[in-house]
Parts: sequence; structure tokens; C-alpha cells
Amino acid sequence: MVTLDELRPHPENANTHSPEQISRLAKILKYQGWRKPIVVSKLSGYIVSGHGRLQASRIAGFEKVPIDEQDYESEEQEFADLIADNRIAELSDWNTIKLNDQLASLKPKLSDLELSGFDEIDLGNIAESLFNPSFEPVSASGQVTGDQVNAVNNALSGDYEGNSKAGSLRSITCPSCGDDFSININEIPRPPSS
Repeated sequence: MVTLDELRPHPENANTHSPEQISRLAKILKYQGWRKPIVVSKLSGYIVSGHGRLQASRIAGFEKVPIDEQDYESEEQEFADLIADNRIAELSDWNTIKLNDQLASLKPKLSDLELSGFDEIDLGNIAESLFNPSFEPVSASGQVTGDQVNAVNNALSGDYEGNSKAGSLRSITCPSCGDDFSININEIPRPPSS
């Protein structure tokens, strides 16, 4: 445990935190306490992970916070961890059906829904998306390209020849809700021959 004034934010940290994010995080810290310490580099003495938690701890009224001191072999390794800590979280997706169910069941049990990181507006938007889903296929890196569609069609083309082999079941993920489904590719209507 160290005092807040002992911590030094990394001068190269490119990640920013909105006032709304810090306010919600402060509520969560007050409610949950510290579940994840601030990571500090022994090499530079700077924070590598936890800049937002440091800001939120000031609002929440903490005088001391837990830290986890890490050994880095080089400045490059430390800097890569600083960037990766922020970027990796951005690459995850939500299963909106499960999230909606979880938040709906949690809402009556919490004094403030923001203790989950979501608010009433978020909950409404999630529920609305389930009733008006977007069927535009997307992937983690953006829109699905024509080349990707053609690659899938080419991979499945042998199965359109009427083969009823055991490998005809395919698993697909809904681009809107994230749920997985199994389809029998032999039951897909055959495209017209060219």
C-alpha cells in the first residue's frame, strides 16, 4: 500500500479517461474495494496499468492504494505492456443476450446499476439492440469483406455437391448477438450454377 502522492503516472500513457468513466470507477472502488492493484514498474517507477484507478481513488477518497511492482527487462517491454494493457481490453466483445439477462437480474439487487459499470441508459440501449438487431456482418476488425465471403463460399463449395458426409455441420456466430448456432450445410439451398 502506498499513498497516492507516491505514484507517478507514465508520461507516455496515450490512454485517456473520461470524467464519466472515472466517476463510475470511483463508485465501483467504493463499493467493491480494491480487486486489482495499480501496476508500477520497478525499472522506471511509473504506473504501467491503473492510471484510471488512480484518478478514481482520489474521487473515492482513498488515501492509500495497493500496488503491484513489476520487473521489466527493458523500457521497450514496459512500454509495450503499457500499450497492450489498454488495447487488449478493446478487442473483446459482449454477448448482448447474456449481458442483458445478467444486468436485468442484477438491477433489482444493486442500490445503483452503475456499480456494474453500466447505467440505465446502457441497459435500455442493450435491450433495444436485441429487439432491433443489426444484421450487418462485422468482425473484430470491421466489416466483412467480399474476399472473406468468397473464401468461405470456396471452402464450402465441395459440400454443395450433395455430399452427406459427417462433417456437414458447421458452427456460426451471429454477428449481432454473438450467440453460436450449428447449421447443416447440406440443408442450405444450392446456389444456381453458372
